[in-house]
Amino acid sequence: MKLKNIANLFQKDLKASRGWLIFVSIGIVLINLYIWLKLSSLEIPEMRDPLMLLSASVIFPIIILMFVRGISVLKSERDNRTLEYLKALPVSGFEIITSKTLVLAIEALVYVFFFIVGFAINLNMDSNISMRPNVWSFIYLTAFVWLFATMGLMLQAIGMSARRYGKIIGFLSFIAISWITNKLFEVLQPLIDKLPSVSVLFLSSETLGDNEQPISLGILILFVVVSVIYAVAAGAIIENKMEV
Repeated sequence: MKLKNIANLFQKDLKASRGWLIFVSIGIVLINLYIWLKLSSLEIPEMRDPLMLLSASVIFPIIILMFVRGISVLKSERDNRTLEYLKALPVSGFEIITSKTLVLAIEALVYVFFFIVGFAINLNMDSNISMRPNVWSFIYLTAFVWLFATMGLMLQAIGMSARRYGKIIGFLSFIAISWITNKLFEVLQPLIDKLPSVSVLFLSSETLGDNEQPISLGILILFVVVSVIYAVAAGAIIENKMEV
């Protein structure tokens, strides 16, 4: 792979994703702002719990969105007939996927940043509890969200590798890959438990006191390794198998 080719493709892909970055980031900010305003107007602490749950649940649409984004960034190239153009250039399928994978990582980081900051601000509205995220909070959650984005990217590459039954093949691949990924986590769990842990955030409450939330570094490594495997598989499909 040539870094110059990746850099040129990255600039193109990042520019194409600019609208998504701005639109989704504003959406996350507005949702958290709405929750913050509602929390500010409530005087009964018990009435705040559903809003706290809503603030925490924002991460689930983000995960789904990034999975869909992983599919759409590759699908749009074929729909716009630009994939044919890219494959006619002296660039490899691995360079195309590397660029898109990096853009997806940036998107995941930005969305996770706004989510964690918004959730922490809303949670700290409760006088009985406070949360202080750190750098590891952003790294772990970004890696987790990025995992779903690269899965979507690979599934789209699989579906596009055949002109017929692409959607069916993609769906069956999704089931198979989800099962394999789950089993991989289960098999590697003993190894993960042996690796050192880091504190991803700090919680403090009047009832529970100070409480750090440690997570094994092995989980982060596994997220990243599986994501890279997905990206490499997608690159190999585009390079050798996909018809345009």
